[in-house]
Order: sequence, then structure tokens, then C-alpha cells
Amino acid sequence: MLITISLSAQSIDLDSIEVKANHKNLREHFHKIQKIKDSVKSQSIGISLTEILREQTPIFFKESGAGMVSSVSFRGTTAQQTAVLWNGLNINSQLLGQTDFNAVSWATADDLQVEYGSGGIMNGSGAIGGTVSLSNRPKFGKKNTQKLSLGYGSYQHLLLDYSHLMANENSYFEVKFSREQSKNDYKISSKNYENLNADFWKNDMGVNFGFLFNNQHKILFFNEFYNDKRNFSLIISTENKSRYFNYNQRHLLRYEFQQKKLKITPEIGFLKENYTYYPNIKKTENSGNGVGSLITNLQINLKPLKKIDLKWKNGWIYRESLPDENASMKQSFRREFQTSFNGFFKPYKNLQLELGARKEWVTHFESPFLYSSVINFQALKNFELKLKAASSFRAPSFNDLYFEPGGNTDLKPEYSKSYELSSGIDFRYLKLGFNLFHQNIRDMIRWMPADKGYWKAFNVDRVRIKGLEANAEAEFNLFKIKTKTKMFFSYTDAKEVKTKLSLMYVPPIQAGLNFVFQYQKFSLGWNNRYTDDVYFSLGKEENARVKEYLLSDVMLKYTFLNNKLGVAFRINNIYNKIYQTILNRYQPQRNFNIKINYELF
Repeated sequence: MLITISLSAQSIDLDSIEVKANHKNLREHFHKIQKIKDSVKSQSIGISLTEILREQTPIFFKESGAGMVSSVSFRGTTAQQTAVLWNGLNINSQLLGQTDFNAVSWATADDLQVEYGSGGIMNGSGAIGGTVSLSNRPKFGKKNTQKLSLGYGSYQHLLLDYSHLMANENSYFEVKFSREQSKNDYKISSKNYENLNADFWKNDMGVNFGFLFNNQHKILFFNEFYNDKRNFSLIISTENKSRYFNYNQRHLLRYEFQQKKLKITPEIGFLKENYTYYPNIKKTENSGNGVGSLITNLQINLKPLKKIDLKWKNGWIYRESLPDENASMKQSFRREFQTSFNGFFKPYKNLQLELGARKEWVTHFESPFLYSSVINFQALKNFELKLKAASSFRAPSFNDLYFEPGGNTDLKPEYSKSYELSSGIDFRYLKLGFNLFHQNIRDMIRWMPADKGYWKAFNVDRVRIKGLEANAEAEFNLFKIKTKTKMFFSYTDAKEVKTKLSLMYVPPIQAGLNFVFQYQKFSLGWNNRYTDDVYFSLGKEENARVKEYLLSDVMLKYTFLNNKLGVAFRINNIYNKIYQTILNRYQPQRNFNIKINYELF
């Protein structure tokens, strides 16, 4: 049984899928962006991105068992083709080129949003299928608060979440800390399966502060420290028990100068990722590696005319690998310089345009020139139509380039061209959105057998992806019960051009249907998620198929003490479904958690 206590009482909310927001930033006028609100995040039983995004988006997650390594397929692309940002900095592993979504926490971030489709101009390498962004907001003039969350549940799952904010009109200081751990020893009796050697713990701490000197000058400093330990679950009990330690730190110092029509933002950041792997937990032998990245950016926003907004950004990055003596890589480095430009234009009341370009210069390979153009046409008061053409790329990772043996410094970046048609309808109580997309990707990087008997990285594949997405949300009162419902649907067809075989890890159909019913201080939520068959080989070989599944969760929440205290009870997988997202790696059946939120002051 899982119990979670979260001490900032809020009703259950579904406000995560925003077809059209009332207060859009410039990018929301041109791109499909989904915001995940705090009220949705507070319902989750853990702190990792996997759980919350799987429930709220059509992103497919491949998990090597609950809490284990988690990678994504976003709009049919590979795990390396989704960018993950922290306060605007790309935090994809520089060793693997991808993110383990069970090793990234949302707990210390204020905002979590998902941008669908090509975003290479603004988000850089990896933003081919989409982008997941975590960010922190300045808190000048906010109320001093202290919040606590505690939890306990199935498989000895424990959760602690604490935050403290001190602020006035000219400065603020904020500390956030989260701890999650679980024995994670669930069983599937009918399959004679036990999740052995799968316990884990995670710690995440954020320290942020800022100073506002006047209306024109401010300094912001964001910091995050994350570490975890995960034992790797076994497929058979006779395997060696292994474990893995992660340690990540992220720092960003930002200065903002702002006048009426001009904003200048220089910043300097430092990212460090480290891991240590023990192939046998009974022995001391281990290997490890890491990468440190020093990042500097200068962004200038200019509004020369009422209907024109311009954005110019330059960045310089130095990255260096940090292998230990047992790592399969020598110490390596990489320098990057990047410049990008975006222009937003509104020539007519019902017509808006976005044009963008980006170029990077990177050690050891040539980066392509990127472009983006979007047209937003407001056909009717409640109806808009968008047409987008864009390119993106994915830089080879340190492993792709420098791993020994098999790294290949002659690799080219993966390159994509995408086209998208989208529309949105926005009425008072109903919002609808539709997207059609088509993408061509060339120079896909694959590890293949080489002449000397080992595997080596090559540019080999060309891929074509097409699909559609639909989402809707409605809000109304039913017999004094405030009712919200939201749904999403996606269809994706991803194939190699040469062989015409379907790609691995891409479910053709995914859908979600979520409800919230609220009456006074009671809230009842019901979330449903369908995932189609997934194949773990090219084509559709039956012995490599993971069967479709439908998951449902139910949440009941009650608030009291003037909404300062809230208690939530959640049943996960209420139909007790036996399912897996990776072959031979079963997920938990029905389980429970309780969560209590309390606002101390």
C-alpha cells in the first residue's frame, strides 16, 4: 500500500492539456505546447518525469521495470531525438545522447511543459520528436510559504517533499528537497514473476535566489543537486545483482536587463553528470564516467515595431568527459558555438508569422543549417489554423564519437525535415485541437557489427514518420458537481525508407481520457491510458511483441483547514492489469498510495 502526504491542499485538477491558453507567450501562438500544472503534479506518487508524462501525454515510455531505466519514443522518434531542458539548458546525457526519465525529477521545478514536434531552432540538439522543459520562476513579492508532503504506499514506497520560500519585493530565497525510495518488490503470481533486486532511492534538492535592483535590473541564480541509487531488476534469479549510482548537478546564473522594447539576458551555466556502475553488488569492482559542461549564452529580445518581435541568441559551450580508470573511453572534449534568430510578425489582425534560423559549429563534425517557418491564421474568432515547416538535428553523443572500441569521429549529425498542419477550436466550455505531421530523418546513427569483430557507430538509416494527434477538453457543472474532462489521441506510422519496416518501440495508437468531479471540498479523479501493441524488432515479429493494455487510476481527495491541509488516496491500475512496456519486464498490478499535503504557513 502506498501512502503520500502532500501539504498544500489543492483539488484534483486536469488542467494539463492546453489547446489554447488565454495568456500565451510568443511560441504558444505557433507551436503545440502542453503545460502540466502544479495541481496535476501533486497527484503523482513519485518525483520522476515518467509517471506524470505517461499519464498526461501520448509519449511512450519504455521502462525496464517500475523505477528502472526509462526512455521515450515521442512522435515515433528515438530516445535520443527528444530534448530535455532545465531552465533552457539541454540536460540530455552527453554520454548517451538521451535522458533517463526516471532519473530526472520534477519536484524542484516550478513549470513543466511539453513542446510537440521539431524545435531545433530554439531548443538545439535532439529536439526532433519534441521537447520536455523544466523551469523555475522568479518569486519577487511572493508570500512566504512552507509546505510539506509525506507519503507511504505499496512495496514500501516512501515520499518526502519539503519547500520553503522567503521573499520580499526585492529579493527571494527558496529551498526545495524531495526524497523517494521503494523496496519495489512487486510480484506477478500468474506469471511466476518477482521484481528482484529492484530497490531504489532518489534525492533532489533545489536552491534558488534572486535580487531585483530596480525595474530594469535583476539577477537570478538556479541550482539543482540530484543523486540516486538503483539496483537493476533481474529477469532470472540466477543473474548477477548489479546497481547504478547517478549524481547530477546543475547551476545557472542569469542577469536580466529590460527596458520597454529591449531585453538583454546574459547567463552562465554549469552542468555535471556522473555515474558509477557495479556489475556485481557483492564486489567492489566498478566503472564510471561523466561529463562536465560550461555554458554561456547571450540573448537579446527587441521589439522595434508594435507588430514585430525579434530574438537573437548566441552561445558557447565547452564539454569534457570525466572517465575513471575503468571506463571504456579516454578523456575527451568538445567545443560548440551556436547562434540562432527568431522573428515574430503580425502583418494583419488575423495573421501571424514566425521565421527562424540556427547554425552551430562543433568540434569533430559539421552541424547543419536549421530553419523554421510557421504561419498562424485566425480564420474565425474561435478557430485558428497553423502551417509549420522546420528542420532539426541530433548531435552524436560522446559514446557515439569516443567510446572504445566502436566510437566514430567521422559521424554526421542526424538531420530531420518536418511539416505540420494544426488547428484549434476554442469555445467557452469546449476546446479542440488537431495536428497532422510528417517527418523525414536522415543519417540515423546506429551501432552495427564492424570488420574487426566489435560494434561501431555508423550513419545508416533514413526514416519517414507520419501521424495525427487530437485533443479535447470540456468543463461544465453537473448537479452542482464541477466536472472536467480531457482526452488525447495519437496515431503514428514510423518506417525505415529502404526496408519499409516499422520502427521498434513505436505503438501505432495511444489515447488518454481523464475526468475530475469536484463537489465542495471533495474531488474524484479518474485517469485512463491506452497503449497499442509495441514491437521490439524492426517489422512486426510476433515473438517481439508487447501486447496492448489499458490502465486506469482513481484518486479521491479531501481538503480542510481553509484548504491548508489535503489528504488524497489513490488506486493505481484498478483493473489489476498484467502488462509490460519492455519484453520480460512486468509492471506492478493494482497498488495504492496515500498523499497528504500541508501548508505550514
